[in-house]
Amino acid sequence: MINKYYDKIQVVEFDLTSTCQAYCASCSRYVIEDGAVKLNPYVKFNNQVSIDAIANIFSSELIVENVGVSMVGSIGDPLAHTDIVGVLETIFKHKPKARVVMHTNGGLGHPDTYRKIAQIEGTIKLYFSIDGLADTNHLYRDSVVWERIEQNVQAFIQAGGTARWKYIVFDWNKHQVEAARQLSQQWGFQKFETIKDRSRGEERDEWNSVKHNIKKKEFGRLKNEEFRIASEKKASWDLPDTTECIGNQVVYINPQEMVVPCCKWATGFNWFEHRSEMIEFMYTDNEQDWNSLKHNSFNDILHNKFWDKLGDSLQLSTTSCTRCLTQCSRVSG
Repeated sequence: MINKYYDKIQVVEFDLTSTCQAYCASCSRYVIEDGAVKLNPYVKFNNQVSIDAIANIFSSELIVENVGVSMVGSIGDPLAHTDIVGVLETIFKHKPKARVVMHTNGGLGHPDTYRKIAQIEGTIKLYFSIDGLADTNHLYRDSVVWERIEQNVQAFIQAGGTARWKYIVFDWNKHQVEAARQLSQQWGFQKFETIKDRSRGEERDEWNSVKHNIKKKEFGRLKNEEFRIASEKKASWDLPDTTECIGNQVVYINPQEMVVPCCKWATGFNWFEHRSEMIEFMYTDNEQDWNSLKHNSFNDILHNKFWDKLGDSLQLSTTSCTRCLTQCSRVSG
């Protein structure tokens, strides 16, 4: 056992970078302010997890040999990493049985990079998030160039890579689902998957009304507001028998090389609503850099008292932090 609640880490999730060329509605990289799209002031842009940090993590005996590795794109695209091939090679050097899943919009990187990824010895599935065809994909994934997607997809698949097409269905692209499915077969995708649009219509409408006015170098304003569930009201929230972090034995690494419990925690630091409470919960009575891979070994981070504190807090809704309640529970009644 690593601590009271973690046996061995089964899944390591990453936001490998905080770099992306796309402007997608509802993305936490951006805020809408004064009739314009601006940079989110809480996001640390243009960071990436180093090769040294990757080695620090995957050389650990606290991770199972067939660890699941998920490279998502909450605030950055994995293919924006300046040495993505080196990242993957380092993972498989230490954990040859690792199972890697990556997500990209397909418009970043050079075809040669995709060929090299396809030829790495190890289990890699690459999801291309393509939401439409040449005339519609950009309506959501603004600034992603279709021709670059074509080149990179074909380079990866023709080099032997395992590719899957992930297609979010919107009102403006739902008529193209079957055409996209057929194209995925022509290109050689292993699988074509559709998922429902989970964004709110009013958010998309607001985005569409201002996306012509993108301030690429201007940050939005910091806010002093926050949202906390009052202690006396937490009892009305029902926690599941097990939460994602402990139930799946997951840890999450953000682009600043900080280890946190899950993606919900990672994205929570990018918004003002829960940020203060999360910082208090994570760092009160603890070293300020205790979870930084720049200052500590992965093993030392996992042996920190925080993880017992987290597990203990999740035993009752009244002791859980607001972020955990709003993401992993529901209001009873």
